[in-house]
Amino acid sequence: MADRGTVETVQLFGPSVWLVELAGEHDVSTAPRVEAAFDQIDLTGTIVVDFSRASFVDSTIVGVVVRRWRGGATLLLVVPREGAVRSVLDLVGVTALLRTFETREEALQAASAPACGTLGEDRFARRR
Repeated sequence: MADRGTVETVQLFGPSVWLVELAGEHDVSTAPRVEAAFDQIDLTGTIVVDFSRASFVDSTIVGVVVRRWRGGATLLLVVPREGAVRSVLDLVGVTALLRTFETREEALQAASAPACGTLGEDRFARRR
């Protein structure tokens, strides 16, 4: 892969809302950095995972996200409808499990709403 991905973690609203932004291409070689970004976060809040600037993710990165959700993290995904990342997440069913938004603003608005949770909490039990 030519453009190795970057990962940035930002605490947005105290300990309650975090942003993990992925940009570029992410695969097995960047998975440790993605894991490390999640490891910095207090899991009592909501994590907005923004894929807007990501051009590619493989199953390793999908696995990182799903493991965090199964481990109890409240995740909101930002994944524009057009693009390879959305196609991958749709194909493997992640967008059916987790609340997914077109823009970061929509996700942040949902994160600040009372009782923010994932659609998956209502429809599917988390498996460990």
